Amino acid sequence: MREKSESKRTGAQALSETNAYRLMLWVRDNPAEGLSPAESQIALLALLWGCHVPHNLMQFLSLTDKFPAILEAFQALITPTQLIRLERNGIYLGAMYRLAVHLQECEQELAEIFGQDIRSVGRKNRHPMSRHLGIYYVYSALMTEVESESDDVDDLLTQIKAIVLYSHMVLIVNEFPPQQYLLTASGGKYQTEKAGRYQTIMACRFIRQASHDAEGDMLDHVEGFSEIYDLYQHLESQKEASTEAFTKLYPLLRLHYRSIGEAHHSKWGGKGRGRWIFKGWRDGYVAGRDGVYAESMLSEGHDLSVIGISDTNEEEVNAGLDPDENAAEDELILVGDDSPSAGRLLSKAQVNHIEMANQNLRFDWSRNTNAEIAEFLRLCGKIIRSQFDNSLIKQTVAIAMIMLVTGEDIDRVVTRFRYIKKGKALSNKNINFIHDESTGNGFWRIHPALPKQQSSLGRNERSFCERRRNYMDLPDIFNVSGYVRRAFSEKELNSDGKLFRSKVKTYRTALNSIIAQLPSGNRVNEHRIRSHLFNLIVSESSGDTAEATLISGRYHPLAKTRLHYTALPVDYLQRLYTDALTRMISDVYAEGFPGEEANSKNFVEKTDFVIGSDYCPTVQAVQNAVGIMLDRIRRRSTGSSLREIADYHNAYTLYTVMLLGYATGYRAVVDPFPQNPDIDRSTGMCVISDKDGPDFYNARIVWLPDICIRQLDHYDYHRQAILSYLPLNLNNISVMSDLPELFLLDESFEVVNVRPRTLEPLLREILPLPVNSNRRFLRTHLRLSGCPTEVVDAFMGHWSRGEEPWGRYSTLTYSQVIDTLKIYLEPILSTMGFGEIRSRFNG
Repeated sequence: MREKSESKRTGAQALSETNAYRLMLWVRDNPAEGLSPAESQIALLALLWGCHVPHNLMQFLSLTDKFPAILEAFQALITPTQLIRLERNGIYLGAMYRLAVHLQECEQELAEIFGQDIRSVGRKNRHPMSRHLGIYYVYSALMTEVESESDDVDDLLTQIKAIVLYSHMVLIVNEFPPQQYLLTASGGKYQTEKAGRYQTIMACRFIRQASHDAEGDMLDHVEGFSEIYDLYQHLESQKEASTEAFTKLYPLLRLHYRSIGEAHHSKWGGKGRGRWIFKGWRDGYVAGRDGVYAESMLSEGHDLSVIGISDTNEEEVNAGLDPDENAAEDELILVGDDSPSAGRLLSKAQVNHIEMANQNLRFDWSRNTNAEIAEFLRLCGKIIRSQFDNSLIKQTVAIAMIMLVTGEDIDRVVTRFRYIKKGKALSNKNINFIHDESTGNGFWRIHPALPKQQSSLGRNERSFCERRRNYMDLPDIFNVSGYVRRAFSEKELNSDGKLFRSKVKTYRTALNSIIAQLPSGNRVNEHRIRSHLFNLIVSESSGDTAEATLISGRYHPLAKTRLHYTALPVDYLQRLYTDALTRMISDVYAEGFPGEEANSKNFVEKTDFVIGSDYCPTVQAVQNAVGIMLDRIRRRSTGSSLREIADYHNAYTLYTVMLLGYATGYRAVVDPFPQNPDIDRSTGMCVISDKDGPDFYNARIVWLPDICIRQLDHYDYHRQAILSYLPLNLNNISVMSDLPELFLLDESFEVVNVRPRTLEPLLREILPLPVNSNRRFLRTHLRLSGCPTEVVDAFMGHWSRGEEPWGRYSTLTYSQVIDTLKIYLEPILSTMGFGEIRSRFNG
């Protein structure tokens, strides 16, 4: 008896030390919205059990962003009878979905609590769980990602994941109930052959393989089924065809629906580990791998991709630099044109049309004119108000209007649009329209394409940053919800929120038939409809591709680097959207569009959240850091020890570096500041070639405010005083002939270059953020203060082909840039508390 009791204590102790158990405690203390602590724990237990998550939560963050979509598909596919069966076993899908959203929103906090154990670690050409596919087969399959850019494929594979997860849960719930999850070694034999172990493995292998065969035929036999049982019956009818879907999905579904027959094995065998296939390059598309990027656009009806290799450096990535700011000179250009006469590769000399298109001029040939869009809107209004009963055409009109006011493409509108009653749970992957039945009004909730951060911050570091969120609410200015309500019945509007049930290609064909009714010469097409909002903001309102991307909700290649350094308040973006749509309405009314009165009332949310880049420091954080540095410098150094001299020198250097960084937007690289020969002290003009290649493509001229010139003069005097101390460490003698303008001293009084790695420990106590957070702060606050976009981009060094301030298509002069910067930059420096300060070594 004592041995049995001791064994229980040992097991309980081992249980309490697992990450899964710690996560259960965290969920109890941090329950999901709308759930009690106990309900949150029950939902978490069911989630971990059903997915067979390892007790150490290995790679858990590779799946948290996928949980909500999978569970949303789960709820959409399951029948009421099946739902009751699960709930009898303590599996509540609604609570699981709320918890999944909660876990996704708290990813950063979970990463801080559990550390590297649960972080997503990408491995080239290999699945993150490559060595555990045979044990954690369900878990591995669910975290699989799709290489295709098609939302249809992504949505379909999410449904398949939901199907497999459901079948798997039903098969194991009796022999291995959720309550056993924490008490059984997760790496042991999880599921018996009788319960369908091998069949589940085969279905999970199908998911992993199908994700890399998006353009093939593996998915042809599973598309378009609204219920799991319908898919089962269809696969049963495909026995003679022996498709991949039949051999790998059908056996699992058969075990659930019939519970008869011997285990069916495909030609690949029942045991072993799943294979991982990497197909690499595709036409105009790069399967996302570190160091490679693709800049795509539509030209002459074909997709063009300009592909380059980024100059990546771990130190610079950790410092907050966007790796794509400096690409190599060599580029490939792939054309998505299948005709034999089209060469697959073009040279750089043949991309003049890309350079011209990147100007985003108001009269650009690729844009709709106001007259053209007014004609299209008149036609849409006529169709939606007509009495003829063609639901497909009316639904397509609603799709086109959603595309117009959100900037989303037809694929995402068809697959991701949801018409939701206020108060219902929302998915962060969808385009949501929230309808308030009490008022009859509604609003859009979009999830912009946000920049991918290269590193993550802890809770303490995050307290120095602007608070960021991933969604934004926008007003229904054009009353597009009215088009949606005319296209669907009340029963359809009160369903699960997904309205467009036909295939994308069906709606695309219908849209083309509508466009064909326009007068001859009207150039409206699918691409121009979805890009109208983006073009409107860029060419007529803001001029900023990053802001247009954040508002239109979809990524644009020209915005990639700018997004990395932009974090704008929600109310700023809401006002910009309202202004842009109001302008469009005014323009089309002037062209004779007989629409209803626009709902242009103010829609500004009072919140302190921002949308965009992470790591953007708050004004208060920068002010405090500047104050601390000034206080340290004002304390006179006695020079009684080399350590004290080094500490004071480093503090004075850090302040000078910070001032120059916030005044010039200089990228923090090795010896990141201009040498004296590059500075004209009489005019403040300075040549910068930071993070540049051998062609000096990123070189730019900046203006150094008077405060910077005077501070550099003070630093020169300080530097001369410090030089006399350097020979006290003999190692310094060899470097004194080539000493950088600004340098640091280590604990042994040896010269150290100024670079991100050496600045980081000095900043840790006062502003513990990536060294290049100054660039996020500057771009954000220059734009918020009203500085024109083209001036900000010339100042920051942000441009793409055709946008260069020194390029052949530029109308900017640097005298204009500097005169404008003086208006906006000097007040920002003053607000931060920067000022010139003499070194105590100057006397």
